[in-house]
Amino acid sequence: MPRLSKPLLLAAVALAVVIIAAFGYHQSKRILALEASAARDAQASASPAPGAIPSPTSYHYLDVKEFGVKIKLPDNLKDVTYQYSNADGHEVVGISTESLAFVSGGTCNAKSAALGSISRSKRPNIGGTTLHVDDQHVFKIGDYYVYYMTPQGDCHPGYISDDVDGLVQGQQGSFASAFETLRSDND
Repeated sequence: MPRLSKPLLLAAVALAVVIIAAFGYHQSKRILALEASAARDAQASASPAPGAIPSPTSYHYLDVKEFGVKIKLPDNLKDVTYQYSNADGHEVVGISTESLAFVSGGTCNAKSAALGSISRSKRPNIGGTTLHVDDQHVFKIGDYYVYYMTPQGDCHPGYISDDVDGLVQGQQGSFASAFETLRSDND
């Protein structure tokens, strides 16, 4: 194999550094744009200025066909995604958003339950805990108990980068509040 001359090798290394720096710069601009969008969403949902006429909030629905339930979602969760799994009769839906999965490089996706998970069981006793229907965190839909669990994985605030943390916290809070609107698909 022929040896590269020192100037040619230095030029190749410099070119690689420039390409890596450009990619990093481009990714940081994307993250900043998404964070700015999330901040605008949060500001738009804040209280209106005195004398301003509040505009109606539009809602979207997360329809979990496997559970026969729907949840009314605010605008900042309009790109919500979920992943259903059923292991030994324990049904779980992991929740995330496309925007959160994107800014986290795919780490905070629905499989990781970045915004938490929804579970369904016919039994009110889960792992030594008795579920109590309160129509906020635990619902009885038909023969099933449907309940929300906060995130436990890598996307839990404090386990991710500061760049993504603000978006995660805002979306987790929004989803926890939205879960209280859970209803049967038949309602």
